[in-house]
Amino acid sequence: MDFEFFNKLIDNIRSSTNKEIFTVGEYWSPVVNVLKKYIEDTNHAFNILDVPLHYNFVSAANEKENYDLRGL
Repeated sequence: MDFEFFNKLIDNIRSSTNKEIFTVGEYWSPVVNVLKKYIEDTNHAFNILDVPLHYNFVSAANEKENYDLRGL
């Protein structure tokens, strides 16, 4: 979805409620720099899920005792 839409939507909600409403967005990429760009493109209006951590947990679940948790 268009970043400009999200920026306007969040700005509108916050100004009409006069509250700094907590927002969370999803951008499913395992690449940290891609997620940082998403945050920048939305003018830091969103908190986002830690998708790289999710993928690490999936790998840990699949590899079981062979997964080295020190890499998290």
